[in-house]
Amino acid sequence: MQAMYLLSQEYDDPSERRRWLRMAAEEGHVPAMYEPGLACSDPKEKRRRLEESTRNGSQPAMLELAEMGY
Repeated sequence: MQAMYLLSQEYDDPSERRRWLRMAAEEGHVPAMYEPGLACSDPKEKRRRLEESTRNGSQPAMLELAEMGY
């Protein structure tokens, strides 16, 4: 899962980056869960993704939710 996350960082193509991030997130890699949440333009989806990251121990996601007022 860490390798998939690191591989995602190598891609300039956004669709390839998302693909590898999604695979890493599905395997439980917390930073891979957090990053797509930040990129969401839909507030409900952003909140859902950040809450999932928070449940898995992401402190940056906790801070982001606090800044959003949740």
